[in-house]
Amino acid sequence: MKKCLAVGIILLFIGTCIIPSLAKDTEKQIPTSRGNWLYVGGSGPGNFTKIQDAIDNASDGDTVFVYSNIYYENLLINKSIQLLGENRQTTIVESVKNQHTFTVQGSYINISNFRILANHTYFRPSCISIQQTSNVNVYNCECSVTTPYSYCGAWAYESNNISIINSFFHDVYEGMMFVKSFNCRVQNCECNNVRQQSIETNEGSGLNINNCTVRNGMQGICIFSNETYIENCQIINMSDNGIQLLGDHIYPYHNRRSASLQNSTIRDCRNDAIWIQDYDSVLITNCEIAKSDPRGIFVAYSDEDLIYRNNFIDNKNKPFDYNAFVDWDNGKIGNYWSDSNIKDSNGDLIGDSNYSFNYGVDHFPVILPFGKTIGVRITHPLENFIYLRNLQSRQTCSTTLLIGTIKVVVAAGTFDSPTVAKVKFYVDGILRHVDTRAPYTWTWKLNSIKIKHTLKVVAEDDSGNTVSDQMSVLRFGVPASAKILIAGLLSQQLFH
Repeated sequence: MKKCLAVGIILLFIGTCIIPSLAKDTEKQIPTSRGNWLYVGGSGPGNFTKIQDAIDNASDGDTVFVYSNIYYENLLINKSIQLLGENRQTTIVESVKNQHTFTVQGSYINISNFRILANHTYFRPSCISIQQTSNVNVYNCECSVTTPYSYCGAWAYESNNISIINSFFHDVYEGMMFVKSFNCRVQNCECNNVRQQSIETNEGSGLNINNCTVRNGMQGICIFSNETYIENCQIINMSDNGIQLLGDHIYPYHNRRSASLQNSTIRDCRNDAIWIQDYDSVLITNCEIAKSDPRGIFVAYSDEDLIYRNNFIDNKNKPFDYNAFVDWDNGKIGNYWSDSNIKDSNGDLIGDSNYSFNYGVDHFPVILPFGKTIGVRITHPLENFIYLRNLQSRQTCSTTLLIGTIKVVVAAGTFDSPTVAKVKFYVDGILRHVDTRAPYTWTWKLNSIKIKHTLKVVAEDDSGNTVSDQMSVLRFGVPASAKILIAGLLSQQLFH
């Protein structure tokens, strides 16, 4: 009797190990979950051939695992399940029948590891359509199209708590759109070659966009909702604006509120890199806004916006600030403007004068870009000006002309560490002076009959890292007979 019982226990144990494996592909074992696992594709005798059939046979809490293959289906997901592909590159679902590829209408759904293609000639559907639901996660998916008429990569309508993470959208008409949706998240995603808006939110609130890259599209991120937060993003090479923050232009007009843009780069846009209109309480800080035409930023009809600690570099024109109440500094520190010729006489890296443009004023412009590496800049003399005995005269076209003794003033350092150990002054490659304390200066007296020189400064931090700035100058002495000429020029008020 005991022997029969022992044999029965052994057989029962073997059965529990073997029976579930019959539905699996023998080449790969899948980790278990709390619900049942249903399999699509592969070689298991109990596997489904269509994804929709597996979904229809699943219950809340189950996992539908899809082996690598191409599946021509339109999926309706209306149960709280996990839909898991084997591999994002090789588990492909392409739509048919002019419908959305994935239609999500249930809550608490996870979709991951799929390449999703929309294939239509009119209707303009989406790769993933999330409709009037909540708590949906899309992870590690790729969304694209096979025809130019298909619409969104991912579209969420009247939905809450939608997360799209580690996913790639390319060659779609629009990348991701959130309409009347709340508390959604886009993280670690990439949009490339999107024909219209790469990420858009409309009539909702609480969208968080973090660690995303948008390249080679028309418009990067377009915000028509309240409470939107963008951080650690790269928006590069847009044919229109990089970021839009817009209020309601339909009567009765009202402004939207509360948005922040931090630690991001917006550059190479063929319109204003950032466009803000009818949008209040915007914070923009620790960003690089660069190489855009016509401007780095446009602000109009907006209140209580704060824009500071940003690098505005090589934009074609100055910012535009119209009928807006914008603070371009926080009362202590402003922004870096690469087109400014502002001096820094005390070496604190804050300019001695304001940086102004139409109705906007930065009261504390900085001399060097923000960043974790030191910078250096010759602030006196300035390029393409004439100086007579250290006094600045008219600006020339292409030459820096120095007559008599000149005091060379250098701004060096960074607001974000490390510190400057020393600044070296060179003339024609020969070290002439070393200064170890701000403000970094050297009085250059004429001691050569040579006219054309290269003035170079090198700043070094505590770790030995160096950075340099230089300019070409024409240098002349001032004989006693020239004093009459200088006095005459001074009387004509050519100096400032």
